[in-house]
Amino acid sequence: MAKRGKALFFGAGLLLGGGIYFAYPHGATVHDSTPGSGSPTTPGEHATLFAPPRAPSSSLQGEEPLATRSGEPSQATYLPGQVLVAIAAGGQANRIAERYHSQVLRPPGPAGYAIFEVPDGSSTASFIRLLNSDPQVGDVTLNARTWAADLPSGAAELVEQADGALPWYLDAIHLPQTRLSRDYVVAVLDTGVAYEDYRPSPNQRYRLAQGLEDTPFVAPHDFVNADSHPNDDHQHGTHIAGIIASSGEQPGVAPGVTIMPVKVLDQNREGSELYLVDAIHWAVDHGADVINMSLSFASWYVPSRMLLESIRYAADAGVVMVAAAGNDGSDLVTWPAADGRIIAVGACQPDPRLGFRAASYTNASPALDIVAPGGNIDNDLDGDGEPDAILAQSFAFQYPSHMGPTYMAGTSQATAIVSGAVVHLLAAGATAQEIPLLLQASADADSLLPDPASPFLDGLGAGLLDVSAALDLLLSGQAPDPQAITARILPFLAEIPSNDPYAQVAIPSARVSVGLLQGPALDQGQVLGLLWNRRQAEPVTCQLQAGSCLLQGQPLRITDQQGRVLPMAWGFSVEAIVLDGLAHRPQALEPSGQGYSQLTDAIQEHASLSGSVLAFWWSEQDHESLGKLAEAVAVLDVGPIDGDLRPFSVIFTPSVLDHVDLQAWALPLQTNDSLCHLRQTELVSGRWEAPGLGPVQFVFAGLDPAGPPEDGCSDAMFLGEPALATGPDSLSSSRSPRSWATPDGRPLASFLVGTGVLPVAEDEFGSEAEGTGVVDPP
Repeated sequence: MAKRGKALFFGAGLLLGGGIYFAYPHGATVHDSTPGSGSPTTPGEHATLFAPPRAPSSSLQGEEPLATRSGEPSQATYLPGQVLVAIAAGGQANRIAERYHSQVLRPPGPAGYAIFEVPDGSSTASFIRLLNSDPQVGDVTLNARTWAADLPSGAAELVEQADGALPWYLDAIHLPQTRLSRDYVVAVLDTGVAYEDYRPSPNQRYRLAQGLEDTPFVAPHDFVNADSHPNDDHQHGTHIAGIIASSGEQPGVAPGVTIMPVKVLDQNREGSELYLVDAIHWAVDHGADVINMSLSFASWYVPSRMLLESIRYAADAGVVMVAAAGNDGSDLVTWPAADGRIIAVGACQPDPRLGFRAASYTNASPALDIVAPGGNIDNDLDGDGEPDAILAQSFAFQYPSHMGPTYMAGTSQATAIVSGAVVHLLAAGATAQEIPLLLQASADADSLLPDPASPFLDGLGAGLLDVSAALDLLLSGQAPDPQAITARILPFLAEIPSNDPYAQVAIPSARVSVGLLQGPALDQGQVLGLLWNRRQAEPVTCQLQAGSCLLQGQPLRITDQQGRVLPMAWGFSVEAIVLDGLAHRPQALEPSGQGYSQLTDAIQEHASLSGSVLAFWWSEQDHESLGKLAEAVAVLDVGPIDGDLRPFSVIFTPSVLDHVDLQAWALPLQTNDSLCHLRQTELVSGRWEAPGLGPVQFVFAGLDPAGPPEDGCSDAMFLGEPALATGPDSLSSSRSPRSWATPDGRPLASFLVGTGVLPVAEDEFGSEAEGTGVVDPP
């Protein structure tokens, strides 16, 4: 995959998938469109066009514009003074809140979470710990702030009516001209939809969008304003709904289907994680067949248990979820699209030489499933006199009663196109489980990929969406069978010789073991992973042999000029297992093997390790199968819910812990007539401060796999060698759901890297450690 050279920003934030790149083409000015990147705008690539503010036309006189933001939105990761609380069976939110001198700011919604106010005189972290100890509380998490890129406001001009020709983006995907049944429901989770004529005040009016007059609407709900009128007060959601279902002059991909308007983003394109989670539950409970999420969290968002449970809820109900890969131009697909159960969509645009090419703004990584037209508002490469963008009905900014065709572009629009295609496949008899691989198997790789023989390696999924080819494949009975694949991952530092006596050179590595959920290890296939480093994620790959292989980065000098080990950390994730050219998204499971279950039980029950996190402490050693290893500490994502996470882990040098008081001791545990040892490390320094949590206080209970031979610690416990045990008996059944996660229930390894708690390795470390960047092996 080509390097994009963009720094990634981090924090929990919800980004409008296509709202970063949308336009009205007349009288436009250029504004930066890449939030947080610090990169200059390049016209034709990363620019957003807007008409300058002007007096409203005569048709808008007497109507008040919707209120706009008064200043810059807060960039805080979490909403201050709030926590989200799941009430256990038999509990009552008001009584629980009163017990802790708090109050309920919002009662439980469809997902079952209430908002509690943090009491005066209490910190958020201490309040979370207090609630977690209450048997009537099922779960507690922070209320993450979500936001979109800040875009200028102004009354924008609408474009002229289209000439009735089939739009380029529908022709590109080989869309059959078929009106679909209203029995299929697509939930549009967005800024709302212009779905009704509604006048909330004498001077404000919402109107039904042209082209949606014949569209059935069902179960509308507004989670932002907590009412049943999810009218669009921005523009974006109406555009998305039109792309999916319009029967007007700008035809949709799936005209005739029913739209479920669900508002999760406000007029400033901002929302919260709770709105999204509640909306997913609402959509499932009210009969959605497809959930369209043309939105994304920030690049380094770490999923909460709350979000993971909602995604599982929809997947178990057989709902197809489609989400935008994001518009950062990075090598990282954002959440929720990053979840393996959701179809991740990237964007392409016309190209006069190749036909199509990846849009410069689209995120791309091995986690991407499919690419669809997203367009580019700055170009007219096909020479038709119109921007190479997506044309659909919306309204003038701030004036939701003034409708007209509107050009927008981005992964948001590409996502809506794929959602419409999914309905065609459902109507033809495809199951929700078949559709992701069906889209991949029928994709047009030749029109988009530099090397069609190696799909997914360039980060653009299987290629360009081809609806007709997908239908033909399905109706011929050749739809590929989905495979339930699991993967275990454990990183280590492989030390290599150096000619410099003061230099220690190591290769960040990860042992990956892959198998079927209820079957054997896989003897073939390609593992596609990401090496998370320097606030970026770089693709790494390996070929399976006998069920396992090694993902490896570049050799790095991990010591300074005086031979001191530098504080460095890396993350590894497994994004896909490619079999016969199709990417299967693996589930993460815990390590298994001799004594593992007994060991985790003992850690859980030992009083001194309460709230601990399981780590693997590699001593410097000559390992029988891995070779010479440098000393390092590994932490895995094995929670908060088994099977809900991609395999992810971090490896860091022990010097990361040099600033804290290292308390090393041995705890004898009986595991199959052998003794293993634990090493305890408590991290209490302010250096480990994470956004919204303050100083992070984790206890790492570290297993030392390099103990004396008489201790009998088996490598199988740590690496899953020589084969996988993937059945239910291989999992630790007694592990508390709160074990090995942050205090608010986020998977620990992802949290350590995503929020910057762990320092990340750099190519260069400045004057203090000059020359400690990437090195070639001697």
